[in-house]
Amino acid sequence: MKFGYNFSNQWLKEPFNYSEEKVFRLLSKVNLDCLEIQLAVVGIIDSKGDINNTQKEKILGLVRKYKISVDSVHAPYPYYVPNYLNFKKGRLHRRAIKCLKNSIRVANELEAKVVVIHPSHTLGFYKNDVRYERRITQTIVENLSVIRDYIERKKFDIKIGIETMAPKKDRVVVGDKPQEIVNIIRTLDSKKIGVTWDMCHAYRSLVKYKLKEKDFKELAKFTCHIHYSSFSPIFSKCHCPTEYGRERPIHKMVSLLEDYNSIVINEISPIMLIYLNPKRTIADWLNLILKQSKKDFKKWTH
Repeated sequence: MKFGYNFSNQWLKEPFNYSEEKVFRLLSKVNLDCLEIQLAVVGIIDSKGDINNTQKEKILGLVRKYKISVDSVHAPYPYYVPNYLNFKKGRLHRRAIKCLKNSIRVANELEAKVVVIHPSHTLGFYKNDVRYERRITQTIVENLSVIRDYIERKKFDIKIGIETMAPKKDRVVVGDKPQEIVNIIRTLDSKKIGVTWDMCHAYRSLVKYKLKEKDFKELAKFTCHIHYSSFSPIFSKCHCPTEYGRERPIHKMVSLLEDYNSIVINEISPIMLIYLNPKRTIADWLNLILKQSKKDFKKWTH
């Protein structure tokens, strides 16, 4: 397995206000195997879904300079760039397809192996109607099939990791139940499509829908990429380091991954680290979290 971090948007904001280079310099001092880059966060994909070539070359230069392996990229999601997978036609549909194809092209240049996609994210819908949900899911499948065909036609050595989503209080979200993701993947029927299993999102689904850890067993078979973090009871938020949150059910889910040997991205909120222990340096925090995640997977997958 390879263990790493995501490039969080929080590094570029208060209270850090780091430049991209400062983030890469920091990460180069951490014992990580790989990095996940969010393409909109670092400005490689712009608000219209186009590639910003100047920014792309800048990030490629930093990757080479600091000798960091980018093994996965996160396609822009609606908070940054509209990738409305639940639209069949129109401007937003065209922009979604362009955005995702461009994400795959950039991933190929970075030599990344996984492109993470949110199937719906904030695009859950308010109308709690099963027939409507089925239509939306079918549209997502149709749009993802276009992306699948693009990868296969171009013969890219890349997989799409459909991320398990967290449930929302006020709406339905496609992908916040394990069987929904499994059904989408079975329908697409391609080795180029797998699961990005976000453990903290899955924990929230487990609680809301009163699921058992065993309900994620089939999902585990399709998992090609993991976002690893815990749920913080203090902040009521995801992306807390394990040992500081609700680990027990998450560890039980990890135990379903007996044959897993791919990427584990510690998707951690940097700001949360300051509140948990302001005296510990960020580099010390990051190394500690990596060490703990390796320990967790060694213990729970054997």
